[in-house]
Amino acid sequence: MTDTTAIRRILVGVDGSEGSTAALRWAMTLARAADAEIIAVNAFDLQPYSPTALGGAVEGTYLESLRDSVRKAFEGEWSLPLTSAGLRHQLIFRDGPAGPALFDVAEDQQVDLIVTGRRGLGAVAELFAGSVSQYLVHRVHRCPVVVVPAPVEANTSRSAGASD
Repeated sequence: MTDTTAIRRILVGVDGSEGSTAALRWAMTLARAADAEIIAVNAFDLQPYSPTALGGAVEGTYLESLRDSVRKAFEGEWSLPLTSAGLRHQLIFRDGPAGPALFDVAEDQQVDLIVTGRRGLGAVAELFAGSVSQYLVHRVHRCPVVVVPAPVEANTSRSAGASD
């Protein structure tokens, strides 16, 4: 960020989860106050749906259909709050893992702030599942990264004593 007081472009990872919905709401509040543009990004990663991950062959048409469904949800339902609020925004859909995709878009679009949701899985689960917010916090140097926690009710299924 060249001007520490000006936030003109806010990147938000949007995937339909409770955490990303909370992040989008948070970013929308800031964008409204700062008259900033929101760049909503969804990354579709085929790896979890690969034949080896699913234990057998998966037809390409199924994967393409799944990708199209995710893209339609992103451009429609998941991004509806942006359209309804009348905020300036862009929707960017990328293929690949979310962390690198958000990082690349942040660089390409020269954003001033990145906002991402937190799943609240706990330390062990995030070790195995990975963490987009952790990826970004450790790699982004051009701007601040804000990690918005999922609402408390979204975390009620976690076992007692699990730590973040």
